[in-house]
Amino acid sequence: MKIRKTVLIVDDDAFFLKGLSETMEEVGLRVLTAISWADMTPLLRTNVPDIILLDYINPSLDGIKICNILKKSRRTQNVPILLYSGLKPEELKQRAQEVGAQGIIEKSHDFAQITHMVLRFLRTQELH
Repeated sequence: MKIRKTVLIVDDDAFFLKGLSETMEEVGLRVLTAISWADMTPLLRTNVPDIILLDYINPSLDGIKICNILKKSRRTQNVPILLYSGLKPEELKQRAQEVGAQGIIEKSHDFAQITHMVLRFLRTQELH
Protein backbone atom coordinates (compact mmCIF):
# COMPACT_ATOMS: atom_id res chain seq x y z
CA MET A 1 0.00 0.00 0.00
CA LYS A 2 1.33 3.40 -0.98
CA ILE A 3 1.68 6.00 1.77
CA ARG A 4 -0.34 9.14 1.18
CA LYS A 5 1.63 12.34 0.80
CA THR A 6 0.77 15.17 3.16
CA VAL A 7 0.42 18.76 1.99
CA LEU A 8 0.20 21.74 4.33
CA ILE A 9 -1.54 24.74 2.75
CA VAL A 10 -1.23 28.12 4.46
CA ASP A 11 -3.55 30.84 3.18
CA ASP A 12 -5.74 33.49 4.80
CA ASP A 13 -8.38 33.17 2.02
CA ALA A 14 -10.92 30.63 3.35
CA PHE A 15 -12.52 30.08 -0.09
CA PHE A 16 -9.15 29.37 -1.70
CA LEU A 17 -8.10 27.11 1.17
CA LYS A 18 -11.32 25.07 0.99
CA GLY A 19 -11.31 24.74 -2.81
CA LEU A 20 -7.67 23.75 -3.08
CA SER A 21 -7.76 21.33 -0.15
CA GLU A 22 -10.87 19.56 -1.51
CA THR A 23 -9.27 19.22 -4.95
CA MET A 24 -6.09 17.80 -3.46
CA GLU A 25 -8.00 15.36 -1.28
CA GLU A 26 -9.88 14.12 -4.37
CA VAL A 27 -6.58 12.93 -5.87
CA GLY A 28 -5.56 11.14 -2.68
CA LEU A 29 -3.40 13.70 -0.91
CA ARG A 30 -3.69 14.19 2.84
CA VAL A 31 -4.23 17.91 3.40
CA LEU A 32 -3.60 20.06 6.46
CA THR A 33 -4.70 23.68 6.38
CA ALA A 34 -3.86 26.83 8.29
CA ILE A 35 -4.96 30.41 7.83
CA SER A 36 -2.04 31.96 9.71
CA TRP A 37 1.33 31.38 11.31
CA ALA A 38 -0.46 30.88 14.65
CA ASP A 39 -2.61 28.09 13.15
CA MET A 40 0.35 26.52 11.38
CA THR A 41 2.64 26.23 14.40
CA PRO A 42 0.64 23.58 16.34
CA LEU A 43 0.17 21.53 13.15
CA LEU A 44 3.93 21.38 12.68
CA ARG A 45 4.46 20.15 16.22
CA THR A 46 2.60 16.94 15.41
CA ASN A 47 3.03 16.65 11.62
CA VAL A 48 5.89 16.91 9.17
CA PRO A 49 4.29 17.43 5.78
CA ASP A 50 5.85 16.24 2.53
CA ILE A 51 5.40 19.71 1.07
CA ILE A 52 4.20 23.13 2.22
CA LEU A 53 2.23 25.52 0.01
CA LEU A 54 2.64 28.98 1.41
CA ASP A 55 0.82 32.14 0.37
CA TYR A 56 3.35 34.92 -0.10
CA ILE A 57 0.95 37.56 1.17
CA ASN A 58 -0.48 36.64 4.57
CA PRO A 59 -1.54 39.32 7.07
CA SER A 60 -0.27 37.37 10.09
CA LEU A 61 3.30 37.01 8.78
CA ASP A 62 4.38 37.20 5.17
CA GLY A 63 5.37 34.06 3.30
CA ILE A 64 9.02 35.04 3.00
CA LYS A 65 9.36 35.39 6.78
CA ILE A 66 7.50 32.13 7.40
CA CYS A 67 9.69 30.35 4.83
CA ASN A 68 12.80 31.74 6.48
CA ILE A 69 11.67 30.46 9.91
CA LEU A 70 10.77 27.02 8.52
CA LYS A 71 14.12 26.62 6.78
CA LYS A 72 15.97 27.40 10.03
CA SER A 73 14.00 24.82 12.02
CA ARG A 74 15.54 21.34 12.31
CA ARG A 75 12.05 19.82 12.06
CA THR A 76 11.08 21.50 8.79
CA GLN A 77 14.36 22.52 7.15
CA ASN A 78 14.15 19.71 4.58
CA VAL A 79 10.46 20.08 3.75
CA PRO A 80 10.02 21.55 0.26
CA ILE A 81 8.17 24.85 0.22
CA LEU A 82 6.31 26.27 -2.75
CA LEU A 83 5.37 29.92 -2.44
CA TYR A 84 2.40 31.21 -4.36
CA SER A 85 0.97 34.62 -4.98
CA GLY A 86 -1.19 36.71 -7.25
CA LEU A 87 2.03 38.49 -8.16
CA LYS A 88 3.72 37.45 -11.36
CA PRO A 89 6.21 34.61 -10.70
CA GLU A 90 9.19 36.62 -11.92
CA GLU A 91 8.52 39.21 -9.19
CA LEU A 92 8.66 36.55 -6.51
CA LYS A 93 11.32 34.20 -7.85
CA GLN A 94 14.44 35.89 -6.47
CA ARG A 95 12.95 36.44 -2.99
CA ALA A 96 11.79 32.83 -2.86
CA GLN A 97 15.22 31.48 -3.78
CA GLU A 98 16.92 33.68 -1.19
CA VAL A 99 14.96 32.05 1.65
CA GLY A 100 15.17 28.48 0.37
CA ALA A 101 11.77 27.95 -1.24
CA GLN A 102 11.93 25.23 -3.87
CA GLY A 103 9.53 26.91 -6.24
CA ILE A 104 6.80 29.41 -6.92
CA ILE A 105 3.31 29.12 -8.31
CA GLU A 106 1.09 31.85 -9.64
CA LYS A 107 -2.05 31.87 -7.50
CA SER A 108 -5.23 31.14 -9.38
CA HIS A 109 -8.58 29.53 -8.68
CA ASP A 110 -7.74 26.72 -11.09
CA PHE A 111 -7.36 24.28 -8.22
CA ALA A 112 -6.85 21.31 -10.54
CA GLN A 113 -3.87 23.01 -12.18
CA ILE A 114 -2.25 23.85 -8.84
CA THR A 115 -2.88 20.28 -7.64
CA HIS A 116 -1.28 18.92 -10.81
CA MET A 117 1.80 21.13 -10.25
CA VAL A 118 2.13 19.89 -6.66
CA LEU A 119 1.77 16.25 -7.71
CA ARG A 120 4.41 16.74 -10.40
CA PHE A 121 6.74 18.34 -7.87
CA LEU A 122 6.21 15.48 -5.40
CA ARG A 123 6.93 12.88 -8.11
CA THR A 124 10.13 14.71 -9.03
CA GLN A 125 11.17 14.69 -5.36
CA GLU A 126 10.63 10.94 -5.19
CA LEU A 127 13.09 10.42 -8.05
CA HIS A 128 15.86 12.25 -6.22
